[in-house]
Amino acid sequence: MIERLHVALSWVGQLPLTVVIYVALLLAGVVVLLGVSIRWWRQGGGGPLRGSPLRANRLTLLHVWLCWAAYVVGVWVGAAIERHLAPGSPEVRGVLGASTANLLAIAACLLVAHVAFLGGLRGFGFGRCRAGFIIGSAVGGWLAALAICEGVNYLTRLAVRIAFPHFQPPEHTVFKALADASVPAWLRVLAVVGAFAIAPAGEELLFRGILQTAVKKIMPRRRGSMIHRWLAILVTAAVFGLMHVGTPQFVPALVALAIVLGFLYERSGSLLV
Repeated sequence: MIERLHVALSWVGQLPLTVVIYVALLLAGVVVLLGVSIRWWRQGGGGPLRGSPLRANRLTLLHVWLCWAAYVVGVWVGAAIERHLAPGSPEVRGVLGASTANLLAIAACLLVAHVAFLGGLRGFGFGRCRAGFIIGSAVGGWLAALAICEGVNYLTRLAVRIAFPHFQPPEHTVFKALADASVPAWLRVLAVVGAFAIAPAGEELLFRGILQTAVKKIMPRRRGSMIHRWLAILVTAAVFGLMHVGTPQFVPALVALAIVLGFLYERSGSLLV
């Protein structure tokens, strides 16, 4: 037994550090999922969304349309500027457009939230929460999402390999920008900043904050039932996935990610999480 353990540890020691860390994070995500499931079962297995914040609001279709219009206008404006500033980089069209769209969407969503949500931005999801609650929910949710999305991604790759053996998945625009030496340095920096900061902020405000809340509001509901909240999460996740069809191989995993994010927002009422 000791000899087998020694062999296993020696094999692990030969793996790149990044692989070891990633596997450890995946295992941590599995532990989080098991822990949450066991806790839910011990508490009687009731609806996990029961008792969630209501997020009172006066959202209308006009408010939702304004936020999406800002996003679309941003895509057009960014693309026009990109064609002027980087005419020789057709392979990375959309980097500036995506960042501009998300910046305008952020501004529009915050303005709509200030007007339409009871308590303004606090009621939208930026109210005061205990730091421990925010950090714990965010880290736990991130680890759980990592494990879920990696599992879905693996199954997707396997299914595509079996059903479409000659399919060549398209590369994401960000990686094209980073790999193309002809792309201006400022555009490569923007690609990274946009992917890691601007896009996540814009998408969470637009999809979770505005769209999910609006869909929940129009869904039919029954007294004591949380089905309208679940439907809002699922519908928003589906739209979120369809918005990323440029890389179809990742759509199932992105839908799974959106479900986790939607659940966290619905359960906590916090966009900070």
